[in-house]
Amino acid sequence: MPWVLIGVGALGILGWIGPAVAAALADALLRTFGLGVLVWLPALLVTAWVAWRRPKLLRRYWGRWLGAFVLGLALLVFLSFIFTEKGSLSEVSLGGNLGRAVGSNLPGMTADLVRAVLSLRVSVPGLSIALATLALALMGFLLVAPRGTVAALKRAGRGGWYACALAGGGLTRLTGLIGRRGQAQQPRLPQLPHLPRPEGTPPAPAQDQTPAVSHVPRPAAAPPPGAAPESPATAKDVSPPSHGWWKLPPITLLEAGVEPAPNGAETERRSKLVEEALASYGIEAKVVDVSVGPTVTRFGVEPGWVRKHKELPERDPLGRPRRDDLGRPITRTKEVSRIRVKVEAITNLQKDLALALAAPSLRVEAPVPGKGYIGLEVPNSTFTAVPLRSVMESPAFAKASAKSKLALALGKGVGGEPLTCDLAILPHLLIAGSTGSGKSVCLKAFLTCLAMKVTPDDTRLILVDPKRVELSAYARLPHLLFPPVVEPDKVSQTLKDLIAEMENRYRKFAALKVNSIDSYNRIAPDRHLPYIVLFVDELADLMMVAPMDVEQGLSRLAQLGRAAGIHLVVATQRPSVDVVTGLIKANFPARIAFAVASQVDSRVVLDSVGAEKLLGKGDMLFQATDSPQPKRVQGVFATDAEVEKVVEHWARQAPPAPRRVEAWPLAPPAAPTPQPQAATAAAATPRPSPSAPMPQPPASGAASPRPAPPAPVAQPAPPADPMLQGARDLASQMGRLSPSLLQRRLNIGRSKAQELLEALEAEGLVGPPEAGDSRVVLPRLPAPTGQPGPGEAT
Repeated sequence: MPWVLIGVGALGILGWIGPAVAAALADALLRTFGLGVLVWLPALLVTAWVAWRRPKLLRRYWGRWLGAFVLGLALLVFLSFIFTEKGSLSEVSLGGNLGRAVGSNLPGMTADLVRAVLSLRVSVPGLSIALATLALALMGFLLVAPRGTVAALKRAGRGGWYACALAGGGLTRLTGLIGRRGQAQQPRLPQLPHLPRPEGTPPAPAQDQTPAVSHVPRPAAAPPPGAAPESPATAKDVSPPSHGWWKLPPITLLEAGVEPAPNGAETERRSKLVEEALASYGIEAKVVDVSVGPTVTRFGVEPGWVRKHKELPERDPLGRPRRDDLGRPITRTKEVSRIRVKVEAITNLQKDLALALAAPSLRVEAPVPGKGYIGLEVPNSTFTAVPLRSVMESPAFAKASAKSKLALALGKGVGGEPLTCDLAILPHLLIAGSTGSGKSVCLKAFLTCLAMKVTPDDTRLILVDPKRVELSAYARLPHLLFPPVVEPDKVSQTLKDLIAEMENRYRKFAALKVNSIDSYNRIAPDRHLPYIVLFVDELADLMMVAPMDVEQGLSRLAQLGRAAGIHLVVATQRPSVDVVTGLIKANFPARIAFAVASQVDSRVVLDSVGAEKLLGKGDMLFQATDSPQPKRVQGVFATDAEVEKVVEHWARQAPPAPRRVEAWPLAPPAAPTPQPQAATAAAATPRPSPSAPMPQPPASGAASPRPAPPAPVAQPAPPADPMLQGARDLASQMGRLSPSLLQRRLNIGRSKAQELLEALEAEGLVGPPEAGDSRVVLPRLPAPTGQPGPGEAT
């Protein structure tokens, strides 16, 4: 309807100004733009409408609008060199006055530019016109679509080189054909009869059998001895991808390991020893598969048969039993039945097989999942570490990283295959093992792997390190929400704050009616929520300080944290029932067991035996949530130098200012610093709350207050709590107060909030605690004249 009214109004205006004025306007437009008025007039109208209704589009995509204007000028320049014999455009050409003005000056500028660049004198006017028009059109295309134009130019360049190569190859072939044809037309000399060759004379090479000289590729230079083979990542310089303000570390920061060549003779010898050792105990078996890994070699033993035989007498054609010369009956053995050898018959010989193979320990996997044989895992004679880079460059890790941002490099299996896991699917991981078995190395490898592939915008980390030395190298990572927590008594508050963040995220999910962090980030990208991964290096120390709080906090987070993007990786060196309780085990289905001392500890971690047979130094059993049996893996290893390089790469990057990331709302309080009694007031005063009024400076000319004399030592005045005033102000604004409200508003811990509520109750500002620790704010009585009430300034 508005467009109909605008059209009727436009027709009325044209009728009012008269046909003569309209004809003059049309003639002016035609003379100015020429035939290009068919393009320029709608373009100008569209530009005017966009500038009136959508001015942001002009400011945001100003380059594209400018490119369209340049393309229009190129069209007018092209039309300006086409003249007509009749009509109103016979004087100004099809490009109009604007095209003629631009076209008359642009070729001269192009010729000057060509002479300056190529030091040539271009005197052909047609060449200058063509170059000018082409340059103007190319500039317009670059402004409108820079990437597409550059790609088209590259494809055109490659096509030109290919055409030149085809032309050169065809010319060379034609020259060769002409040369061979000329040789074929030459008269042949009469052949002489074959004469016998004298003895000792070498045979002359036949003219027709002379080998043609062909191009032989030069062999690649052999690497120097001791140098590592070049990996696919180092064969070409590939810069790491950038994510907003962050730039991921290059893979070259990690060291590439050298995989040793398998010893076929040693493997064959061990296979025969296994078969002979089983045969000596009356067990028929055959080694059908051998998998050589970095730490152990798995021999696939296929059980044979237990055969039952029967002695039958031989008889003559008359049915009488046959006898030998001594008169004894002649018998023959016949197989009556056979059954498979039981698996227990082989598993019960672990120690005997270890003795036969001279191995310190031997683990039996019966049966191997998905295979029809039993696996005997025998330690190798030499230990080989698995570098983190070798797994991160594997196709398996690339496939896992494409699906999830929390993909972790585990190590290599008994067959040397790279293994990965997805922390978003697990969704939590429990690591246990004895001292020195590789738990802290595993945590460092996981942290380094995350730092190599995720940015602080996507994943935030919380480190709990009671030992103070294992995870201190990652203190400068921008991924950390706050410095590593090293005090065991502060871990309870950290878990409570993390639970509060989880509940806050679920409230946001409920507001948008989504059920996971991925759906929330997809619907609300401007309020992006990062993943949060909590790493705990030693659970035993925390269970000694606050067992109830730690157990309940970890269990609550493990039960509800997956959809909120909160994941846990917990390690302990004491896998006992008082540390790894049943409640914790129930909520951590994915587990990693390193070498332990006994079968009891192995059952605590994996609910099965086997971890007591591990070799240490990263040798582990990984129990995934979708696997019926644990899988043996040699864990990845990241050196201290690699960790330092990765952390230094992130520390050099400045934090991004424009990108808004959901910050940690409830950071744990900092550790209190002991202050002497004579400390200054500025050092003792905490940071004011955002809602607290700012202190006013004294008026100009007023004398600064003199410091009061110190109080007597015998009766020191109790220091006033600086947070109490903020709690009073909050009580004057609210009808009810609770510890969680004070925690959020004053950025304090749970115990401090309880103390403030008790102080307010003693002052008569709040009532006694009710259901849920909530208290009612009591009405204030008017204070007597000249006496300030509670919470008022004196």
